[in-house]
Amino acid sequence: MKRLLIAACMIIFACGSACAQPPQASKDKDFSKEILSAKTDIEAAEILEEAQGAFFEQNRYQEFVDLLASAAKKKKTIAPLADYYTGAARYQQMKYLEETQNWDEYFSKGNDYRKDITDNLDRAVRAFPEADPLRVYSRLILWRFHKDQQDVFNEQALEDLMAAVKVYAAEAKDLKPLKAVADKLLDYDVKDKAKELYKLYGEKVISSDLSDDELQNTAMSFYKQGTMELAQALYTVYIDRISKSASPDKVKLEMIDIAELFSYKKDGAYDIDYAEKIFSRIEEMFGPDVFDEGLAYQRALNAEKNKDYTRAKELYTSFSGSYPQSEHFEGALLKTGIIALYVDKDIKAAQEIFGRLAGQPVVSAQAITGLYYLGLIAQWQGENALAKEYYTKLIESAKDGFGETVSLANARLLEIEESRPLEFNIKTMLDMTLKPENSRFSMNRVDIKASPSEVSPGGELTVTANATPPESGCMQVQLQYFWSGDTGKGAASYQENSFTTSYADPGIKIIGLVVTTPAGVVDRGIEFIDVI
Repeated sequence: MKRLLIAACMIIFACGSACAQPPQASKDKDFSKEILSAKTDIEAAEILEEAQGAFFEQNRYQEFVDLLASAAKKKKTIAPLADYYTGAARYQQMKYLEETQNWDEYFSKGNDYRKDITDNLDRAVRAFPEADPLRVYSRLILWRFHKDQQDVFNEQALEDLMAAVKVYAAEAKDLKPLKAVADKLLDYDVKDKAKELYKLYGEKVISSDLSDDELQNTAMSFYKQGTMELAQALYTVYIDRISKSASPDKVKLEMIDIAELFSYKKDGAYDIDYAEKIFSRIEEMFGPDVFDEGLAYQRALNAEKNKDYTRAKELYTSFSGSYPQSEHFEGALLKTGIIALYVDKDIKAAQEIFGRLAGQPVVSAQAITGLYYLGLIAQWQGENALAKEYYTKLIESAKDGFGETVSLANARLLEIEESRPLEFNIKTMLDMTLKPENSRFSMNRVDIKASPSEVSPGGELTVTANATPPESGCMQVQLQYFWSGDTGKGAASYQENSFTTSYADPGIKIIGLVVTTPAGVVDRGIEFIDVI
């Protein structure tokens, strides 16, 4: 019995909701008469689907079950369809009773309804051939029922469902049931099985004759679900396809959209590595001039958030050279200077960049930060008079603004005036970065992440460090965290790898960290936080 034509609407029910609201006239139809008058079982199935929508819309489950029983008695060939729809209706009815807390009917009729679910769907499984989507959907509802009940049949029902899907997939033309089951498994947090079916679905889609638009839509659906590996696989195939058939302009625009989709963003899913692969392919196909201001900055930001600081410095340098009038110009310059200092350990290059910032005609958060770092480097080098000049200029230029950076400068000035050494955590960070004997520390063992890494003034964020200490046998290593830089209002304890903070002033905040054990230093790390 072939019923592939009704698969699309079945998916909607299998995912837990009724089909799209039927026309108003459907409520007044004589469905029983139409079913009996149907010339084929496929035609009868289409009528039953419409009837389900009409009855479910008003939660008239018993009336629908009665209609099915009456129709099946008079038209024997639709018995498997009646079994499927009856089981589905009872399942939906039980969910409705739970949602509305109609416990009188739930407890008085519940056992009968449960028996209707299992008996009818078991018969439907036996009646439908392996290639029929309704066999898969019957198994799906049976598993959901046992999973909801948390009964002893749950695991077996899941095994039966997976087996049914795999058998169906072997020769399937309609792939929607595979995705419907995977979606529902994911809803129930059965991630390993869902991933297995998504992979199977993706392989089938790639080898199918889906149109370019269908392939693109399918890829987007995976992206929205967070199934990134499959989304990427499908988008890659999509790009390969349109590269051979579409105009260069269309290919370029589509690839840019995909790269931006996977690029770093404050909210939502992203995959920086995949975005960079697409950006690289765009550059290879269309040349570097294809990157306008927005794309060039996004690509640099991707590299920064991916902690690929060497690449980020290269891209930020290119960006600041190409777009000196951009609102991101000074931010790109500041980040380039910080990377030159803490990653490249190039004091001269860092001083030159910070000097450019400090010399900008308009006083900004980045210019003030540039002055602070010029003072910090001079102070670390023992040139206190020069450091004092920078800190004093910072305070004078800031006037009544940039309070957080002014506070840092005042703290440094007080150290100089009282002939005290540079604050321990700051000095430790600079020592571990700039002293030749510490060149072995490469920032590979300490990773700092701010969540989110972009906030508004006053907005809270959490800064967390993950460190990989050297092997120590079976003993637990005690780590200490020496935080420095713009830690904001948060209390960054040396005993904790995480702290919550906020910032009053907009600008780019730089956090530094050195992690140690009783045996010595593990490594250092930095993190940028954009306060916008």
